[in-house]
Amino acid sequence: MMYEPAAYQYSEGWFGEVLAAPVDRHYHEPVTVVRFDQEHEALWAGTESGMLYTLQCPSLARYASWQCHPSAVLDMQLLSDCAITVSSTRVALTTNGGYTRAAASLTEDGDAWLSAIVEPGTGSSRLLIAGSSGAIYAHDLISKKVSCQAASVAADGLMLLRGPVGHKGAVAAGTGGGKLLLLDPRAGWQPTATTLAHIGGMTALEVQGELVATTGLGRRMGQLVPDNTVKVFDARSLLRPLFTVPCGSPSMLGWHPVKSQSLLVGSAAGLFMFLDPSTPATAETYQVDTAGDALRCTSVSPSGDAVVFGGAGGYLHLWAASSTPRITARSRTLSRLNHPVKQVLSARPRTITDSGPFSALRGP
Repeated sequence: MMYEPAAYQYSEGWFGEVLAAPVDRHYHEPVTVVRFDQEHEALWAGTESGMLYTLQCPSLARYASWQCHPSAVLDMQLLSDCAITVSSTRVALTTNGGYTRAAASLTEDGDAWLSAIVEPGTGSSRLLIAGSSGAIYAHDLISKKVSCQAASVAADGLMLLRGPVGHKGAVAAGTGGGKLLLLDPRAGWQPTATTLAHIGGMTALEVQGELVATTGLGRRMGQLVPDNTVKVFDARSLLRPLFTVPCGSPSMLGWHPVKSQSLLVGSAAGLFMFLDPSTPATAETYQVDTAGDALRCTSVSPSGDAVVFGGAGGYLHLWAASSTPRITARSRTLSRLNHPVKQVLSARPRTITDSGPFSALRGP
């Protein structure tokens, strides 16, 4: 399956599809989560079988791939040089080459892990993990111990965790019943503010400073249907609704890292837009040629120059404002992933005498 890049006019110049390529050319499986690397010109992708991939950008050439989880990768958060990935029974901290720095497995029956973030104020030493039972788990990366909060946070189960919200170390959480919670560490991660965002459940949750954006599901004739709105809440006023923006079946979100008021909204059908929630009439709308595949995830690069989508057919769609986008924002020089140089053993034969030790020979 081949795609022709589509070019559009962006407010600051050209903006279009740079490349569409499968994450794995030999085995096409749904891409469940994508994230741009924070340090290198690279991209992370997780799949439904639990595989993790790191790929060079903008070529999307594979750098490394490994089996990280026994089931689908459900969530991913990046640190400076590694990624936190979550499946229903495992959380792992891995480098871009596949080395696992820390990992933990779920031992409680009847629960499942769905999302994880770094606990604010801990210097990246502790993770907060959302359980489908409504409990919050804490994973200490130094002692490698996992503990569960005694009191459940949400009776309808936790789906998503994002943070920090503002400067007080709070965390936003989305529940299976569509509620939006503001969890405060000073209250033992119990909700200090609650609001019903989407009556059928929450599908996406992203935080930018004090603003929390959500998409979700509604109910029609007793059936779950996409809620055709994106909602933005103000965490400074106990999750007061700020904006409700009409959109066609939104299911993916991403705040622009450079333009703080710009929000990426995407749908499974390939329609996406950049909009300012306060002035939605100025939204810039684009269409990804998905060839019939549903889009499942998205990510905006730290530089703000590129956007990537992952599809159910195993394809990645890279869009950018130029044919050679800069992914990272830390440096103007391209910092690409380099494979380690393999050690080449000497081809000259070595001889040993009757009195010579076998240690003179180089081992494998």
